[in-house]
Amino acid sequence: PKPIAAKKRTMILLIGFSSLCKQMLEPSASGAVVIRIGAVVVAGSVVLQVAGKLFDVLAYYPFPGPRAGFWGVSARGCSGFEEMFSQHTDRSNQPVSCRIQGKLNVIVADAEDITEILRARPRNFRRNPVFNIILDPNPDIPGIFTADGDWWKRQHRAFAPAFNDKNVKAMLPMILEKASILISKVGKLKTVENLRYTLQLCTTDVVLDAALGQRLDFLESATPDGEPDVRREEAVELLQLLNLRTNDSVPHIVKNPWQAAMLLFLPKWIAKASSVLSTLFARSDRIFYLTVKIVSQRQAELKADPASAKKNVLDQTLLTLMAEKAEWPDDDIRKAVAANVATFYSAGSDTTANESSWIMYRLCSHPEWQDRCRAEVRSVLQGRDVTSLTSSDLEKLVQLRACVLETLRDSVGCGAVCGTQVHPTVDALVQFAKGDDFTLRGRKIPHGTAVSLLFRHSQTVCSGLRDGTEWDPQRWLEEGTCRLRKEQEVTRMLAFGGGPRVCTGRLLAEAELLVFAAALLSAFPKVCLLTLDPRPDNLDPRP
Repeated sequence: PKPIAAKKRTMILLIGFSSLCKQMLEPSASGAVVIRIGAVVVAGSVVLQVAGKLFDVLAYYPFPGPRAGFWGVSARGCSGFEEMFSQHTDRSNQPVSCRIQGKLNVIVADAEDITEILRARPRNFRRNPVFNIILDPNPDIPGIFTADGDWWKRQHRAFAPAFNDKNVKAMLPMILEKASILISKVGKLKTVENLRYTLQLCTTDVVLDAALGQRLDFLESATPDGEPDVRREEAVELLQLLNLRTNDSVPHIVKNPWQAAMLLFLPKWIAKASSVLSTLFARSDRIFYLTVKIVSQRQAELKADPASAKKNVLDQTLLTLMAEKAEWPDDDIRKAVAANVATFYSAGSDTTANESSWIMYRLCSHPEWQDRCRAEVRSVLQGRDVTSLTSSDLEKLVQLRACVLETLRDSVGCGAVCGTQVHPTVDALVQFAKGDDFTLRGRKIPHGTAVSLLFRHSQTVCSGLRDGTEWDPQRWLEEGTCRLRKEQEVTRMLAFGGGPRVCTGRLLAEAELLVFAAALLSAFPKVCLLTLDPRPDNLDPRP
């Protein structure tokens, strides 16, 4: 039966019950009022239970899963999605369907199914509008992460080249310089009480330099030499907003399932009733406003002197768009560049810091691999400083790259260290079906269905790998050699997404992960955990 048919049958049942209540409460000569009210309550509970069961029987569910009447079950966060999937799926990792807050939800944890959905996303799925506002606060000119159709193609042509192999290699000296500052900073401390925060300062320096050409050296906490930059004040406020957004607003939402539910399923004007969500929206809007201001200033400078352009994302994309003057008016250029740059440094600083923390945590938990990677790095450096590393040197770090790939596979979706716990922030990426022409495993996915993609589950429990839940970089190396296997020979990697919307900053992120890990390993004879608490903070870099 169609979903609409189930709703009609349920409504008929409820209307009949309301008519019964009206008749029972009408004044009459027989019976006391208390008895009538009690009868209504008893009859009401029975009717609601029967209506819920009837709804589950008649409603359309494309796959097996828990059934719990009108409002459905409580997801209890990402762990609840994984628990439901594990309980109700079969050995083929078939998707699970249920109702959460009355909305049909399909939970998917098979890598092939997730890849199929990601490929079909622009045509058959949409993100929640609230998520679009967070990723791209400008509703008029969406960025590359939220645009669709021809507009996305234009955005992709303009912005993807800024992250190509040539430009990332040009950014390598800047990344190595930040890594050198990281070593110096860590070396002055007896212990690193929160490695992730230290790394986030480092990745923020990289992102602001790569995105805006802003050298601010937040990690070093020193004023840069040379003439003061007119955009420094705005960039400092950007950092403060990014830190507040990452370490204050998002953890509140992750810890509170109701906040997450409001963000997912309610219109923005209702979600803003929550003070936490209202603050998140305000910070996102301010980030976009400051970015537009910085872009406008730089656009004027490049118009006056195009030869002053640097190899950062802002300058490269501005030059590309300014060359297509007919298609890109000045105002569109400012808003489009600001939307994409804001998304880049919003999503590109904390995620890389999280992953770098997990890499160091895994290497501390597996000292044999730490020793192997350190020996490899020092063999490549041959006594040179870490800042002398070249792109060809990074290609020789085969065992360290295997550790990076295995950590990306194993910890995809594992999010920030918030206080004393690790919270999976993006383990369930929710998409919403649009139209009625998408089928998954031969089953129709109705319009409006919330599709939750369990990335980490797909890479571990449902990966099909032997001991997929264990961290083992050896699976990325050819047997008996030190050569890397191709990704598709190991698993379908989803750490950077898939389909046409794969992360455009992947090459830059991988370069940062390799360089930061190589720098820390080369500088210290041993890096160990202060405690056995499974969190990627509290690392001791001393011998």
